[in-house]
Amino acid sequence: MPFANTITSGQYPNSVDQLITSVRRRAFMPPDGDGSDTASLLQLANESLPWLVAEIMKFRQGHFRQSVDLTLVAGQTDYIIPIRAAGGNLDTIIPIDPLGNPVDLPLLEDDVEMGGTYQQQSLSNYPQRYFWKGNSLSVAPTPTGTGVNLRIFYPRRPSQLVLLASAYRVYVAPAQVGPNWTVGIAPITSGLSSNPTTQYLPSTNNPVPLSTPSLFAINPGISMDFIKSTGSYDVVATATTTNQSSPSSVLFVAAGGSGATFGAPVLGVDGSITSVPVTSGGSGYTQGAAITVTDYAGSGYNANLTANVSAGAVTSVQVLNGGLAYGQGITLTFAGTAPTSFGVGDYCSFADTAPVVTWVMPEAFPVFAQYCAMRLLETRKNPQDYQTAKDALAVEEAQFTRLIATSRTRYQHSKVPGQFGKFRWGGRGRRPYGGWLR
Repeated sequence: MPFANTITSGQYPNSVDQLITSVRRRAFMPPDGDGSDTASLLQLANESLPWLVAEIMKFRQGHFRQSVDLTLVAGQTDYIIPIRAAGGNLDTIIPIDPLGNPVDLPLLEDDVEMGGTYQQQSLSNYPQRYFWKGNSLSVAPTPTGTGVNLRIFYPRRPSQLVLLASAYRVYVAPAQVGPNWTVGIAPITSGLSSNPTTQYLPSTNNPVPLSTPSLFAINPGISMDFIKSTGSYDVVATATTTNQSSPSSVLFVAAGGSGATFGAPVLGVDGSITSVPVTSGGSGYTQGAAITVTDYAGSGYNANLTANVSAGAVTSVQVLNGGLAYGQGITLTFAGTAPTSFGVGDYCSFADTAPVVTWVMPEAFPVFAQYCAMRLLETRKNPQDYQTAKDALAVEEAQFTRLIATSRTRYQHSKVPGQFGKFRWGGRGRRPYGGWLR
């Protein structure tokens, strides 16, 4: 179903817009008070993200962990670390074979001197050590053959925060059409709820490619992230836009006569039909004859055109409703994650941006909003308000800490008493592999 401009369900702020509203309320600020304008607060929230990441990693070091497989090139020693690695850090680097199986122990971090002079100690052509060069890592020994890969584990940083107006929502679920996947998205602030019977509701039997009323912003070769709109707001898929269609993919046929032909339509920036040239008038038509519109790109819909007729020939096309997204179909090439991992209602944003705090549980939003409010009040000349916000942050932190400091499997018992005495997990009183469960 269509979506309103802002999403208000749930007990926690679940969008950047709602986060900013919460910061204003906590900082005792009017909607556009001094220093609390939306642009300033958005910048403040982005600057505060490292604090939130560090707050969560104090208790869950692996919460933001991500992995990527890096193909090494024979003779090349220096490689850029993943651009989304928080703080430019890596957790572990493991050699893997072409099938993705670990083949050796993790690489050891070395200093420049040792790394530069390290001699290979095994018959394997896999690197065994690495050292840092700025934002790159240098492996040693130098890779010498094909099939040499590394699996890099790193803490991922949340995406850059953007307002809902800079993002999109999925309104047609992913569907496979031939070899390509298609999905329908639309700007969140485009008034999707104003006319739910006609706007943005193409037939479910004819899923449309990636298309929006602001197509000037989405061109082929653009990377798009798809983000879950509930839960921990994970980035579940990344796609690259391809195959921009042209207005020539739209065909027009007038009813009631024969021989009339039409040229490529003139389209607005939203893909609406603004005019259609008549290349041949034909004969046998009546005034107001309906014109059927077929978009072979599969993206356009809702156009309503009729023919102006003189002496049975079509003289011009009257545009009663220009529709949307004609000739602007874009298919998607997905990397990694299957398209079925997201669906209608989820967010879509340009790569590494999101209208929510990605990878973060909703329970973190209140403490994050309070931290931003305290930072906002830190520059004020009213120490009482600042201290009040600081005290409130201590309370929020304590509540959040109690929540995430417990084990994710807190109800898994470390021991089970029985009528024949104490029985520990692992059986027969022996210490199980990895130690007692906690």
